[in-house]
Amino acid sequence: MGMMQLKEALSLCTGQAITSELANAIMEFCAEPEATPVFLADMDFPAKKYQGYEIKATKLAYCLPRLQELHQQQWDEIEENRPPLNVDYFRYVDAEKSGKFVQIGIFHNEEFVGGCGFFLYPSIQTQILVAEETAMYLLPEHRTGLLAFVMMRYCKDFLQKAGVKEVFLTVKYYANTGKMIERLGFRKTDTVYLLGMGG
Repeated sequence: MGMMQLKEALSLCTGQAITSELANAIMEFCAEPEATPVFLADMDFPAKKYQGYEIKATKLAYCLPRLQELHQQQWDEIEENRPPLNVDYFRYVDAEKSGKFVQIGIFHNEEFVGGCGFFLYPSIQTQILVAEETAMYLLPEHRTGLLAFVMMRYCKDFLQKAGVKEVFLTVKYYANTGKMIERLGFRKTDTVYLLGMGG
């Protein structure tokens, strides 16, 4: 077990009670051999400046505690009547190290105020590289002007350079985000239904 792996594992569990299940997850995480990381955030792609904001790909190591806060705020705002949020950040970190996850962040005065994460994987139907959005969110006080549009255009350009051929986004039926992303070339393809089964 490497000390760096243990430190990283414990940082992912901030605020959580150490149960036997969590302890086992930490042990499993630390037991894996350290492979040479391949971070998409290291790709040669410049940050975008926009009206006092900076939009860029960022490593989870630099933003994770704040990202956890934003994930919770997003969940509280839009996921009514759903189970409590319980994100598996070990999976995020593993995917990031293998070039299968990237976090695009919006920074204001060096503070992480929003962004959008993407998981990358080969499509099971076509085998082409696709990206699937997870947790697109911007703090309410920063939802002004064209900031969200500029961020999504940056995401599109970044993913295209990374070799992605298709990008999937989910938008709540009551949100007006759809019109914004359609301006970037996205088209509405499916309607997703959710059936809560209890538990």
